Amino acid sequence: MHLYTRFILAMSDNVNIVTRMFAKNANAKFSKTWVKAIICSRQFVQKNRFA
Repeated sequence: MHLYTRFILAMSDNVNIVTRMFAKNANAKFSKTWVKAIICSRQFVQKNRFA
């Protein structure tokens, strides 16, 4: 039983690490696209303002 619980704890730690890595990657990709969208919208507004 003790080995089994240790195995489950180790597996859950691995799952936590994987989900954390995935969350970091997802956040990085999301923030990059968000920054691009903000820059594009700013350029669009400036073009329309001076048009």
